[in-house]
Amino acid sequence: MEFLAVGLGGLAGSCLRHLVNLLCRVPNQVFPASTLIVNILASFLVGLVFGLEFGGLGVPPRLRLFVVTGFLGGFSTMSAFGIETVLIWEKNVPLACLNVLLNFAPCLLAVAGGLALGRRW
Repeated sequence: MEFLAVGLGGLAGSCLRHLVNLLCRVPNQVFPASTLIVNILASFLVGLVFGLEFGGLGVPPRLRLFVVTGFLGGFSTMSAFGIETVLIWEKNVPLACLNVLLNFAPCLLAVAGGLALGRRW
């Protein structure tokens, strides 16, 4: 049953990720905006789930597997961030550095924000 929760969550997260990619598609795109959006949103959501859990509301184990391991695992892939950054690096080092900064700093802030909100909820 746990594998089913992870698998269904991953399916939903992967499909939503593809939708975000389609919605953010820009011809001749230089900067991977969809990956940045997905990473920030997923970071906030993982913080929120853990905040709710730590805040005493409790998250059932299967729901946590569905959301965190499945959905967010399928939705936010650091592998996409990695390949995009390396490919940008080969052409434009400052832009690659900006991509790293913009993906890490806001995501850490989003995790902290989600965690704080979840704890207060």
